[in-house]
Amino acid sequence: MSAPDGFDIFVSYATADIKRVMPWVERLRGDGFSVWFDQDQMLPGRSIMTQLSIGLDDSMQTILFLTDTYLRREYTQFEMVSSSNDDPASLRGRTIPIKLLPLTVELPRFIRNVTVCDFTDSATVDKAYEQVKRSIRDASRRPRRQLDAESVLAACEAPFEHLSEPDVALFQLLKAAGNLAWFLHRREIGEPGSGTPLETIFHELLVSGKLPAEVAQSLTYIRTFGTMVVGEQIDRATFTRESIDPALAALDGLADWAFPDRPRRGGPQRILAALPRLGDSGEVRLPGTSLLLREPELARTALGPLFAGRDTAVGEEISIVLAEPPAEGEGWFAELIGRYASVAGSEAIVPRDTGTLSAGDGPDCVYLVFPPVRDISAAELAARHGGRLPAGPAYDIGRGVARVLARLHGARPPLAHGALSPSDVLMSRYGSVRLRVPGRDPDSPEADLRAVSALLRTLLAGAPEAGDEALPAGAAETLRRLAGCRSVASLRGLLEEERGRLPDEPDLASLLRELAPPAAPATSGPELIESYPVVARQAWPLGAGRVLVWEADTETLAVYHGPRAYWRDDGSVPVRLAVTGRDAQVAVGGWDGTVRYFADGELVAGTRLDGTVGDVRFTSGGVVAGSWKKALVHLTAGGQRRALLDVAAGVHRIAVAEQSDRFAVADLSGRLAIYHGETRVRDWQRFGSIADIAYAGSRLVLLTEDGLTGMGVDHRTDAVEPKPGALRLLAGAAPGTCLLLVAADPNRLLAARLEAWSIDQGDRHILHTTFPAGYRIGSACDVPGRYTADLPDGGCAYWRDGAERQVWPDALAATLTKDGRLLAVCLPGRVELYAEHE
Repeated sequence: MSAPDGFDIFVSYATADIKRVMPWVERLRGDGFSVWFDQDQMLPGRSIMTQLSIGLDDSMQTILFLTDTYLRREYTQFEMVSSSNDDPASLRGRTIPIKLLPLTVELPRFIRNVTVCDFTDSATVDKAYEQVKRSIRDASRRPRRQLDAESVLAACEAPFEHLSEPDVALFQLLKAAGNLAWFLHRREIGEPGSGTPLETIFHELLVSGKLPAEVAQSLTYIRTFGTMVVGEQIDRATFTRESIDPALAALDGLADWAFPDRPRRGGPQRILAALPRLGDSGEVRLPGTSLLLREPELARTALGPLFAGRDTAVGEEISIVLAEPPAEGEGWFAELIGRYASVAGSEAIVPRDTGTLSAGDGPDCVYLVFPPVRDISAAELAARHGGRLPAGPAYDIGRGVARVLARLHGARPPLAHGALSPSDVLMSRYGSVRLRVPGRDPDSPEADLRAVSALLRTLLAGAPEAGDEALPAGAAETLRRLAGCRSVASLRGLLEEERGRLPDEPDLASLLRELAPPAAPATSGPELIESYPVVARQAWPLGAGRVLVWEADTETLAVYHGPRAYWRDDGSVPVRLAVTGRDAQVAVGGWDGTVRYFADGELVAGTRLDGTVGDVRFTSGGVVAGSWKKALVHLTAGGQRRALLDVAAGVHRIAVAEQSDRFAVADLSGRLAIYHGETRVRDWQRFGSIADIAYAGSRLVLLTEDGLTGMGVDHRTDAVEPKPGALRLLAGAAPGTCLLLVAADPNRLLAARLEAWSIDQGDRHILHTTFPAGYRIGSACDVPGRYTADLPDGGCAYWRDGAERQVWPDALAATLTKDGRLLAVCLPGRVELYAEHE
């Protein structure tokens, strides 16, 4: 509740620390700030909790002077939680935590997500204090929170969102009662006078005759509960859910009378509060599932509150969103997930599963299971910058959102997001943007265009309903122009144009890197040796400081040496696959039949096959490539193109024996042919469907629909061994071997743990490496134990000797050279080249 003569700062501290806190209070006052300080404002004979509630509501910001004593006391816990719940995403920079003394007590989760000022170092304390002053002055320029119907109704809902924490629910209950009393006085009697005590407001309401008897009784009960039952015993009282239930029921009745159109209190919070907790872990099991939800909530998405969790059946971390049940019925979310599955990937984070939770009288809550997301949200980023972002980074976010929306709108049939909550806009440390989809009520692509403007207004001004006066210079006109856009392409172009007018503003990536520095890898990783300023989908090291890149915008292959392209292809190439050879050789095959062969950093040979390239492999004397139609060619190291006998059913897989000119070709019909050099020496038609082939020494290993088999140089074929969960074959790292990749759970191929089994010429199978659930091999090399892996939530990792050495969470691709010495990583806006020296 905000009186007209409110305060700039509420000072929250532990009484034991008053001698350390007082000098800062005086310094703040000396700098012209109005300060709510309990030694001056608290009145005798009144409820401590009520007075704290009033002081917090009347203050623009709260300073938390953190010490171990502070973090252990009840009063200060109330003040911390109240300040954070008034502004849960810290969009308005409501809370300023200051470390007054070194801490041994762990900080609460929401404090860990906010920048903490350090007053413990005398060398930097003055600089830290200046940062605090800037934050206070920035807040003072924003309008104070008004007690309109929406904010009062939200305050009435707040206690019911914390039923698992009775102490917090009680504090929120008393705050809500005060807000409601102030609102009702204004509506039923008139505006209270400036500085009118809350007790006077209660009294005037009760004697006014404006309230029905049952409403007045509820208001009296809550006031008595706050001043008499709680009284001055907060440090010694133990509150339970049962002890505060009568006051909660009274508040519920008051809110129903004050707001006749108030919707039924949200199913998610009510259902969650009713579920039993698992000890002190803060985890809740969703009935009838293997899912554990972990409180407190992490963010408020467009669909509802987001929580961390885990699936105990497979041992995976997950995220869980609780949502109101849709009017369309129980199956609506399941149908929605199916529609959006086609766009799931690195840019769109789509639910994996959904279900309902019931209180016994029908489905009252829907849960949606998302993959875990470690990226920072736009809401968090704005919160850590005082609630508002500069125009440049905000426009960068808008451009990224438009790019993802273009992918949704371009689906067949077109898809819409449905809502653009800042908590659903996720960004990696390098500024790449992802969206959690779908949002609330995905209707049409046109609605998404309006949502982008609302999102930007929120990020620029701190609230979606903020007026133009709260926007940075020129932003109001930009938002008006955005309102005229009729496609995401034009919207993105406008934002790029406006971003170009702000060259002096920091870019989004710089803001993110300041706030979320990369964690040091657990073990040493490869060394960064070069960075190339190119936006690429894939990249391959060529040695001698050069990389081959597939440019994102033009889909053109180019060789970079330093900041500029050393060579660029004549036209675009829709790349389907690429392989690496010894001495940093690379061969690329395209959907349109294009084949390119690179060696020594140069293009050696190129051709166009009839039909999509089915496979391409390095031989001892060049490259063999075949198409899905029937072409099979040999590109020599000298740049010559030699046609081989046509493959009637089209080339599916090619495998080359080590240190030999012997290779095998499997066609799309399941027929297998063996070649020596450019001569076909054997042809079979009896293998059915061949999934993959690879050589283990002189023995050819075949993965078919029935299992695994092999064939020696005498052309004898082994019996088929069933291999449930087998995925593909790779060339082996050790001489005379190949690798078989197997999903440990054949029933969950995409989510299962991945095992790599080494197969030698004698058909011995040895477990080589195990990768976590959801990981997929990106590239392998000749050095045992070195791989790149694609992560289940997007991004790439480098593995060496059975351990993850480095992770790039926003990487699009990562590729090793055949000798394992060089590694190219595609990141937003650049390609990085790494060297492995071990």
